[in-house]
Amino acid sequence: MKQFKHYDKDQLPMFPLDIGEMIDENHLVRVINSFVDDLSMELLGKPFEKVGKPAYHPRMMMKVILYSYSTKLFSTRKMEKALLQDITYMWLTGRQTPDHNTINRFRSFYFRDILEEVFVELLDFLHINGYIKFDTYFVDGTKIEADARKYSYVWRKNTERYKKQLGEKVKQVLKEIEEINAEEDYLYGDKSLEELGKDNNISSEKIKQAADTLNKKLKGKKKARQKDH
Repeated sequence: MKQFKHYDKDQLPMFPLDIGEMIDENHLVRVINSFVDDLSMELLGKPFEKVGKPAYHPRMMMKVILYSYSTKLFSTRKMEKALLQDITYMWLTGRQTPDHNTINRFRSFYFRDILEEVFVELLDFLHINGYIKFDTYFVDGTKIEADARKYSYVWRKNTERYKKQLGEKVKQVLKEIEEINAEEDYLYGDKSLEELGKDNNISSEKIKQAADTLNKKLKGKKKARQKDH
């Protein structure tokens, strides 16, 4: 039988204890992490003054939401999934795993008054520093001075007009985000994405039976082809 490279999914010592070692020092997630770390806690914490102590830190939740939005991940259920399997999210949150309901609550309630403005300023910063391109970021393809020289000219000549355009585009994106999550809530109710298995309890025996059935089916086809030849 042909020899293959060794494979052992449980060989945990090969996985770095510090997952940050797997993320480039200039990666987008690090930029957003630092950006939010420099935001005032007075700004981030104000919505919680009269609602008691939240389960998750608002600085962490703002990072999750901004990083998701900056990479065009708009579904809170897909954010929930990313927190469980994407190392950039694991690093960003210190491996904390808020669910989609929690993310949605922070997004639509706690950060309701500041998220739009913070997001506009972040996108502007990321664009200036070459982390995103406006002509590919915005879903309808509207071009907002993506060329660097044109951008510099517009910025010098008419900052107010540029910021107004960007603000209008962000409003459209946030409206789309509301629609995406409202549709998901309608389809899923309070449940997570199916692939996470939170509402399933399939047994290993059932999986083995399905694989055995497929093995027999494929072996039967192989024998049939051999007879034909």
